[in-house]
Amino acid sequence: PVTSRATPGQNAESLGASRHPSLASGRSTPMFVNPLVGSSLRLLATAFGTISASCSLIIYNRWVLKDCSTATNPSACRGFGLPYPFLLTFTHMVCISLIAFILVDGFKIVPRPTLNRTLYLRSILPFSLLVSADIALSNLGFIYLEASFIEMIKSSAPIAILSVSFLFGLETFSWSLVAIVAVISAGLAVASVGEANFHPKGFAVVVVATFLSALRVVLSQILTQRTPPADEPPPPPSKADAAAVEEGVATGETAAATMTTHKNLSPLQIIYVQAPLSAGLLVPVAAYSVYFDLPGSRLVNDWDFMVTATGVVIAGVFIAFALDVLNLLLVKLSSALTSSVVGVVKTIIVIALSFAIFRNELTALNIGGYAVCLVGVGMYNVFKLRRAIATT
Repeated sequence: PVTSRATPGQNAESLGASRHPSLASGRSTPMFVNPLVGSSLRLLATAFGTISASCSLIIYNRWVLKDCSTATNPSACRGFGLPYPFLLTFTHMVCISLIAFILVDGFKIVPRPTLNRTLYLRSILPFSLLVSADIALSNLGFIYLEASFIEMIKSSAPIAILSVSFLFGLETFSWSLVAIVAVISAGLAVASVGEANFHPKGFAVVVVATFLSALRVVLSQILTQRTPPADEPPPPPSKADAAAVEEGVATGETAAATMTTHKNLSPLQIIYVQAPLSAGLLVPVAAYSVYFDLPGSRLVNDWDFMVTATGVVIAGVFIAFALDVLNLLLVKLSSALTSSVVGVVKTIIVIALSFAIFRNELTALNIGGYAVCLVGVGMYNVFKLRRAIATT
């Protein structure tokens, strides 16, 4: 082996300076060069962006879809008055598809993804169907329920995830899980009893959307652990990657994170293949939902309202697109614990913003039920974290 030794006339300090230029200049290495600090800052920025975009989109959806013309006190009502949740979801999916096409095919930020027929049929198509159904039904819930109550129902996703996991044989019986489900169910029941604006149809719609999201999570886990067919060369992610995908989906609004069945797909590539399919699947239901009401609505008879509505919808498109990308980045950069913390913080902020902006009535039962439900969600996160540590 060749070693470096100080030659005559060269002391140890000059030798060290030749190896490390920063020593020669008398400057220390900046802290931001440290990879750990850089990754922490990226994670912090991504988590902050995810929370901001998620909260903004939830409040935006409630404001846009709220129709004040039917309110008992229209002057105190805060809503834009576009009560077409399926049309709004379809429009957002179409615009997000266009943005993805421009960035991929126009600016060529990332290569166009090449996916075979087997992957489309087994992964992309079912996920896109669940994406469109989940988001559309969640938006339909905003017609009937307050944003804070919807967010609390969605935060009880562990119940749905565990139920579907038991059904598919992916989860074994545990008294700890039974206790967690009991706590979350009790909190949701108390919050429902105390909800001043409770609507049975809205509650049922959001619960169905929550179970569709859980089914999406379980199918993601199955697909990421499957054996690929002969015509599908990319290898599937590991079980750790599957768990990361599951956590990211369980705490986010959008479903694009569930599409990461292959490591070589970037967030933009995932949106590129998923959004157009989701938009296409929404065409029939969106057309039927507005067929009878749209001809006589302000959206086609009031030019000023039409122009304003176009700008409002486009603004929501950029929020939804940003949330899609940030959710995927959070899944890639964070651990299960970080994703869980982000979900809990988001729920608290949405409840506070909903009360501050829409002035929805909060009762003692509401607050108590929310608190119990959050405790149950925290218990679920701790349970999964301990099991992950024990496994590794």
